[in-house]
Amino acid sequence: MIREKVGRRRYILFSVQGQASRTEVIHAINNRYRALYGDDQVPWLTVFEGDRGIVRCPHTKKEDVIEVLSGVATDTFSLTPLTTSGTIKKLKKKIYPQ
Repeated sequence: MIREKVGRRRYILFSVQGQASRTEVIHAINNRYRALYGDDQVPWLTVFEGDRGIVRCPHTKKEDVIEVLSGVATDTFSLTPLTTSGTIKKLKKKIYPQ
């Protein structure tokens, strides 16, 4: 893979307060992102386990995605960004401690 063409990625770990399914979280993030930025390059939910999830985005959109995650709040759940990493492996260790 050539990094110049693919681009660098960032992974953002977030927590969920309340009850939400994977589909509800995806729709909430995508709708808020499109409403704020009108961009079709929406963040990608890679991992969702219980009350934690990981979103993938381009490194240039990291701050935008953190703002989106902070602003997602519905009647049943809200999201809070916790930390950011350049690798998904490091964040998975926080979800699945050994």
